Amino acid sequence: MENREAPVTQNSNQAAVEIPTCPKCEKRLELCFCAELPEPSKTKLDILILQHPQEPDTELGSARLAQIQLSKARLNVGLSWPNLTRAWQGKEREEIPALQPKDWVCIYLGNAGDLKKKINFPIQESIPKGGEEIIFVDKKGNPLYDQAEARAGIKGIILLDGTWSQAKTLWWRNAWMLKCRRAALLPKSASLYGTMRKEPRKECLSTIESVALAFDSLGEKSEIGNQLRSSFRKLLQKARDDRRLRSDRPEQKKQETQKD
Repeated sequence: MENREAPVTQNSNQAAVEIPTCPKCEKRLELCFCAELPEPSKTKLDILILQHPQEPDTELGSARLAQIQLSKARLNVGLSWPNLTRAWQGKEREEIPALQPKDWVCIYLGNAGDLKKKINFPIQESIPKGGEEIIFVDKKGNPLYDQAEARAGIKGIILLDGTWSQAKTLWWRNAWMLKCRRAALLPKSASLYGTMRKEPRKECLSTIESVALAFDSLGEKSEIGNQLRSSFRKLLQKARDDRRLRSDRPEQKKQETQKD
């Protein structure tokens, strides 16, 4: 796993000031609620989150929040890795058996609208109950005929974290991903981000929501996905409260000056 330096802010009248951040979630202390999080959930599936090094959203980004709540999750930052095993190892480079891409599914950067049109009745019938929001696709992005067979033997999930263009960069710079299974998310509900962050497509979700949805659709306990979503709601509410507080400060100072 990667650790990045704490962000700094630059004031025109003073030297750069380091903003205190939590070493666990890497959020500003005003946004941190790590003390309220339960013990990491134990899952059947491994989760590998590959984050673009220029992913800009340190305030509302959810990848680290997802990773610290799961016992079998890793978050590594970079642009490319020679193979899946090295991507999982990151900088730790511990000795592990070679990971097989065929046993992993990469959440594919497809177009949900186009994909829905291609899902006919036989394909719908092959989807396991509760798994309708994730569709396994072939190399051309078409839904596989037997969805149940496509899900058999999955050991891990790969998610790409960054803007839409950054995620595409990660996809094309890591050729070994072409050997993984592919699946696209078809969420029934819009992202919890709401108006706080604009998404390029209405079906786009945050990383933590994508993990939760993939877990729900691939047979993990529903409590795990629910906890991930609950923590994301908490982050968003703290961010809203913090923004409101910051916006009120200049007005408060103005009122105090007028009273004097």
